[in-house]
Amino acid sequence: MRWTEKKPDFMPADIEAGFRSMGFLECLYVLNKFRSKPVIVLQRSVIDDVNEHLEKRNVEMGGLLLGRVFQDEDCPSDFFVTVEKGVQSSTFSSTSVSLEMSADVWDAAREQGVEGQYVVGWYHSHPNLGAFFSGTDRHTQRSFFNHRHSIGLVIDPIRNERKFFMGPESEELPVEHIVQL
Repeated sequence: MRWTEKKPDFMPADIEAGFRSMGFLECLYVLNKFRSKPVIVLQRSVIDDVNEHLEKRNVEMGGLLLGRVFQDEDCPSDFFVTVEKGVQSSTFSSTSVSLEMSADVWDAAREQGVEGQYVVGWYHSHPNLGAFFSGTDRHTQRSFFNHRHSIGLVIDPIRNERKFFMGPESEELPVEHIVQL
């Protein structure tokens, strides 16, 4: 094995830059919440697009989430994640209880992202099974989305349920730590 110095794929941005992109009330809400757990700032258009995608078929489907991470330099444990775009997996194999996405979704994410955006997580559906992380979902999160800021979103489009999980241990985030803009 050979070590090569390489620029990291991901760098958190300064938290002040994140606050400049929000309104006053959203900033106050995030400041109040993120001291106890991270906060996800979600564009309403993203959740609408993801829901529309997952409602198309009654099998598991999914994709990647693009966004940014904003971190307090003085206290690195304080951060929030913005979710700015969903990238649908167009090549996949699925049933009503399983999903295998093709690697081309990563290429699509690179093509569709803008400067400063990174893959901050993934999403998938559990049609009529409820919103929860299965053992397989937890393994996927730990293997591919293992940063503390990595998001896993599961949606049951039939029961109209959704839950967010974060980090390599797939810790469920309380609904009050999700801010929709």
